[in-house]
Amino acid sequence: MDLELTIVLGLGVAVIAGLVALLVKQRLARKPAATPRSRRAGSSLRTTKPPRTSDGAPKSAPRKLSDHEVLASEGKLQEAGRIAMRAREWNAAMGYYLDAGELANAAHCARHAELFERAAELYEKAGDMDAAADCHDRLGNAERARELRRQGTRSRQHSQPEQQAEKAEGESDMEAQVAAAISAGDRQRAAELLEQAGERERAATEWVEVARRAADPSRYIERIARLSATACHRFLELETRARPLSQKSVELHYQLAISFARMEADDTARGILKKILDTVGDYKASSVLLTDPSQAAKTRTLPSHRAHSDRPMELLTDTRVVQARSGPSIAELSGMLNGQPCDLGNIEVFYRLGLAYLADEKFEEALRAFGQVSEVSPGYRDADRRVEHIRTKLSGKFD
Repeated sequence: MDLELTIVLGLGVAVIAGLVALLVKQRLARKPAATPRSRRAGSSLRTTKPPRTSDGAPKSAPRKLSDHEVLASEGKLQEAGRIAMRAREWNAAMGYYLDAGELANAAHCARHAELFERAAELYEKAGDMDAAADCHDRLGNAERARELRRQGTRSRQHSQPEQQAEKAEGESDMEAQVAAAISAGDRQRAAELLEQAGERERAATEWVEVARRAADPSRYIERIARLSATACHRFLELETRARPLSQKSVELHYQLAISFARMEADDTARGILKKILDTVGDYKASSVLLTDPSQAAKTRTLPSHRAHSDRPMELLTDTRVVQARSGPSIAELSGMLNGQPCDLGNIEVFYRLGLAYLADEKFEEALRAFGQVSEVSPGYRDADRRVEHIRTKLSGKFD
C-alpha cells in the first residue's frame, strides 16, 4: 500500500513538473530576442540627419518675418511702411508706400535712403515741386531745380483768388527778372533778387553757383551759410570732393570740418582736421579743434545749423506768409486734416496751416503746427527755423 502511494505521488510530481516546463517554454517563445547591450548603448548615440535639398545641401531653418513683413503679407501696407520707417529700413518702407500708391511717403523714404534721383521723380509725380527741386539740388542739377521751383510758384499763383492777381503779377515780375539774370549769366544778380524777396534757400543756391565759378569760392562761404546752413554744408561737401586738400583749398576743408562739428558729427570732423594737420599743418589752430570739436561753436564763419537769420523776425512776415493770406483759410486746412495727427501723408497741409496761422498772427497755434511738422520730418522746408523765430517772438525778445 505504501509502495502504491509512493508511485502515485511520484507520477503526480512528474506531471506537474512537465506542465511547468511547458508553460515556461511557451512564455519564452513569445518574448522578443534581447538586444545585445553594446548595440543598445550604440543606438543611443545615433543622431537624426538634417533634411537636405535636392542638390544635397542642408536645408536652413526658415527666416522669421519682421513685423513690417508680417503686416505687408496681411495687406496692411501703410502700417508696414510706418513700422519700416521707425526701424529706418527706408528701402522697404519705400516699397510698401509705392504698392499703397502713396507717392509722397515713398519719396520721403527715398530721400532718407539718399536715392535722390528716385525721390525727385516721386515728389514730382506727387506734385511737390519744391521737394523735387531740393533733391535735384543734391544731385547738382541746378537748372532742373530752378525749373521745378518755377513750376511750383506758378501752380501756387494759379490757385490764388482773382483779387490777388495784381500781387501775383508782381511776384511773376520778380521771377522774370531772376530768369533773365540767369539767362544772361548774371547769377549774382539772381541771388540778390531772391535774397531781397526773402527766398533764402533759392538765394543760397544761386550764391553757390556764383561761388563755384569764382577763383576763390571760400570767400562766399559766410554769405551762403547765413542764408542756409544746409545749403552751405552741401556746397562744402561737393567742393571738397572736387578740390583735393592743398594750401589753396584748405579753407574749404577746414570749414567743412567746422560744419560737421556743429552737427555733432565729431568723428567725421576729427578725420578732416587730422588730414589738414598731416597735409598742410596746424591751419587756424586745427589741433585745438581736433582735441575738442565743441570749440567749433566759437568759430566765426559758419553759423549754427539751428535757426539763424540776420533778421530774427523775418520768417513771421515773409513772402510765403503773405501768400497764405489769400488762402486756403485756417478753417479749410483744418477741415482737410479732420483731426488727424501730422504724418508724411498730410505734412504739407500742416505746414500750410502754420503759414495760415502766422498770416493771422496766431503765433502759438502756428508754433504747434510747425512743431508737429519738424517732429515728423526734421528739416522739412524751413519749419525748424520758423519754430525758432516764433519762439523768439513769443519770448518778447524782439517785440
